[in-house]
Amino acid sequence: MKNTGKKIDYNVYQLSWKQWLQYTAEAVVLCCTINYLFYQSPAVFLFILPIAAWYIRQRKRQQIQLRKKRIHYQFKEALNALQIGISAGYSLDNAVRETRKDLERIYGKTAEMTLLHRMKRVVFAAYEPPTFVTCLGEAVLRQAGIEV
Repeated sequence: MKNTGKKIDYNVYQLSWKQWLQYTAEAVVLCCTINYLFYQSPAVFLFILPIAAWYIRQRKRQQIQLRKKRIHYQFKEALNALQIGISAGYSLDNAVRETRKDLERIYGKTAEMTLLHRMKRVVFAAYEPPTFVTCLGEAVLRQAGIEV
């Protein structure tokens, strides 16, 4: 996931070609199974084939929900790590830096919440911890479409 400076719309998910292939195969197998169990007719198979489009759309919605849930848990972990860092006596800047390192260790560098570089800009814009957490929380969760 590259950060190009544009906001990410977390209500839109682009399936990879592997996912398209997998979900299409699953949908065709589902249609074949339904046809075999209930109808056993090649003509009916063509009429139940639109179930495949519905199935792929449902799997896409499922991926959107999974991504939102992942962001929610990563954000929660980031706030916990930030709280621990501040409680340990780190300055806010160092606590944010350590939080980013912790999240990279836990989720990897490609995870959604390792966009903590963006968090750093918010820290210097509003240096008070309650303001920082409020701004960060509202910004990240609003962008992900998660209600608080």
